[in-house]
Amino acid sequence: MTTIENATVTSESTQLVLDFAPMVTPAYEPEASIQARYEAWRDANPWVLQKLAQLLDDWSRHGSKRVGVKAAAEWLRMEYAHHLQSQDFAVNNSYTSRLARDLIKAYPHLAAVIETRELRVA
Repeated sequence: MTTIENATVTSESTQLVLDFAPMVTPAYEPEASIQARYEAWRDANPWVLQKLAQLLDDWSRHGSKRVGVKAAAEWLRMEYAHHLQSQDFAVNNSYTSRLARDLIKAYPHLAAVIETRELRVA
């Protein structure tokens, strides 16, 4: 069994097991830009980026060539709900392109796997 930053991967089952932290909803001004809201959310929930990276690594090891961060975020949301019996996990759809860029910045090896789209500024 190998432990990688709060994820346990068992060689027998090759099943990724994620440990979750509570979801935090940050406070920000109503007129804050999408980027400012995203940064507040990301900074309040730093574990999400790590868990998404672990998930994308796992998918890549199992043959996925390209993946969307939105799909990974939805998978993480479902696993969060299942394991914590909570519907609190939320990622604003406007954040996924920013998550993709932060993932690539923090984990450059994921650049070949992550699909990116143009950022919309609002």
